[in-house]
Amino acid sequence: GFLLNKDQYNDLIFKNFHIQISCLGEFILISKSDSCKGFLDFNEKENFLIGIENFKKAKTIILSTRWTIDDLKNLPSVIKFLEKQKKNIIIFNSIVDIQNEGDLIYKKSSNLNLLQKIYLNDKFLFEKFLFTFNRFPSTKELTLMESEYFKNLSQKRVTINNKLKNLALENNITFFDLNSFICDNELKTCKVITNTKKHIMYDNTGHLTMNGAKYIFNNINNDFMSLLKNIK
Repeated sequence: GFLLNKDQYNDLIFKNFHIQISCLGEFILISKSDSCKGFLDFNEKENFLIGIENFKKAKTIILSTRWTIDDLKNLPSVIKFLEKQKKNIIIFNSIVDIQNEGDLIYKKSSNLNLLQKIYLNDKFLFEKFLFTFNRFPSTKELTLMESEYFKNLSQKRVTINNKLKNLALENNITFFDLNSFICDNELKTCKVITNTKKHIMYDNTGHLTMNGAKYIFNNINNDFMSLLKNIK
């Protein structure tokens, strides 16, 4: 998302250190490979060593992952390690999983053949609509979809995000509610498409499409840059 909006973040350098939260600790500074991955994967070893050098140079660490309960248990020790390394810390929450359950409830869907129905089975409501009607939904139809997406949020993921926020507050760590730029808890809606009518969600495990990532990380620019200035 950041890299897809280079013009918005041109004063910053982003490097991705792909490592599990539970594997982030003092020991990585003296390791030559990621203990959570296969020792015979030489490409991973090279990437790990590059990641360590980037980590040492970084002023700010963004912790961003599809958070699990185990990650939350390990987070306090990870925070202590990063603070010892004098790193600024920002925690991003997870994009909440939107379950693509149920069939498209339109009369025309009954005209689809079996193969078409199987193809649409794991698609999101917006994708089903495009395929079935060969047009974009109206404003009213899109509003209904936004409500349906919110209704199908994973409550397990919502709970984990809430616990994550509390942990950040307890440890006095900057928390950035990335998910709030997609879902509105007061209106009980979740954005479905970008401003160019491209679907935001890639799958039902919180991954964004490339268009979705570009759109969301463009939208967070003002809030994120303001937050960054305040922690430096």
